[in-house]
Amino acid sequence: MSTTFRNDLEPIVNGFSGKIGFKAVRLSDGLTIEHDASTVFPAASVMKVWLMIVALQQVQAGQLELHGRIPLPSDERVGGSGVLMRVEGGAGLTLLDYLNLMIVVSDNTATNIVLETIGGRDVVNAELQVWGASHTTVVGKLMLPFERKNEDQKVGKLAEITPAECVLILEQLHAGKLLNSDLTALALEIMGAQQYTEIIGRYLPDGLATATKSGQITGVRSDIGYVWGDKPHIVALCSKDCSDIRFHIDNEAVLALAKVSKLIFDAMQS
Repeated sequence: MSTTFRNDLEPIVNGFSGKIGFKAVRLSDGLTIEHDASTVFPAASVMKVWLMIVALQQVQAGQLELHGRIPLPSDERVGGSGVLMRVEGGAGLTLLDYLNLMIVVSDNTATNIVLETIGGRDVVNAELQVWGASHTTVVGKLMLPFERKNEDQKVGKLAEITPAECVLILEQLHAGKLLNSDLTALALEIMGAQQYTEIIGRYLPDGLATATKSGQITGVRSDIGYVWGDKPHIVALCSKDCSDIRFHIDNEAVLALAKVSKLIFDAMQS
């Protein structure tokens, strides 16, 4: 981390009401910029990327059919982000449909359907260990009423990530170590269609392509993914304990992480 970068970063980090951690790696030469990258943060919807990768691994293995239809029972519809809560129960969407909804609009119902389809949290957590992400976890389905939560959820446990492990997984995905070339391209294309771009992409040049997945719960904002362009890089931006609890595009954490994203972009282009 250069002195100039550190000097520009310091007022953002010190002026933030919570805690910020990040890691970024330039794809061409491995140039790395990081700050508190091993700190554990709540995952929020960032964990949906892991579900997508595991689902596509099962497609690759012939265990699932990408275009096979999976029912949407009425009692599986949950609130929060997404649109399936407003779709009539019984609809038979394809696995690809659910993956797109889970990432592009962060649909929680689609997430729960995908998690159930791939075998539940234990399957995902076992795969995370294989990927080398020992501090990254998935706890269970989202937005369930209390009586349907698992025991970990009932005592308040949350899915967790670290910036370093997010980047580790995304590096493996990009390198083709997790999926074949066609399914890797599909995963990146789906992430490239995410509609929530107010963090990583907020202050970047107009028209610059990204492939990302953000997450938000009260006091927490994160965004991970790829920034393309002349000198592409992978980045994971995380925050927690923010005093601004608004779900708003100008939330304090959103703005702070977006400023960090721009600092990282400028450093990666130099």
